Amino acid sequence: MSKVRLFIAMYHTGVRRKYHWALIVTDGGFPTSRQSIRAFEIKQVRAARADGVVDAFWQTHKNPVVLSKSSNFFGLVAFPPFSDGKMTAKDMEAFLDEIPAYPKTQSEHKMDGTGWTCARWILDILTSYGSAWGLEFVESMHRNDTLYNEIYKQAIKLDRSEEEDDELEDKGMEAEWAYGRASDGSAVKYVSFPEQYIQ
Repeated sequence: MSKVRLFIAMYHTGVRRKYHWALIVTDGGFPTSRQSIRAFEIKQVRAARADGVVDAFWQTHKNPVVLSKSSNFFGLVAFPPFSDGKMTAKDMEAFLDEIPAYPKTQSEHKMDGTGWTCARWILDILTSYGSAWGLEFVESMHRNDTLYNEIYKQAIKLDRSEEEDDELEDKGMEAEWAYGRASDGSAVKYVSFPEQYIQ
């Protein structure tokens, strides 16, 4: 049985270096970029009440996506395979299907200025459940915004323009991202989450 892998798909939002995050799960390899796969994410939804006031909510989305068809998708942050060899991607997807848009400490699904975002939702999942899956982060990743900052740094590496990569090569350095191949032969741009931050 192959080991489950977790990826964070990164999307441009229209604001420079502000990204939308979504989770993707596979049975060990890279996700296909040409065929439909499930992405787990939260998105802001706005709804007008009868009195005209517009409320904003976070809502979970677990929709099929084709990565190559999204002009906003620009790459994946890849985590190492889970050390729990019994779990399958289907098990993981069933688990993620049950994760609400907010943690249990939130009384309502309203945006209330507390800084809840798609990134915070994913970070909450990783830090709350990662160790049960065999994805245990070192202690420093649990402090303040350290895990967020490390994932964000990886996203910036993915988001570099070709000109910025050319400048690195001119200095004798290599681009910090690569292309991973899915079982169907499709390629997807990725950067690995640094393994020194995982136990």
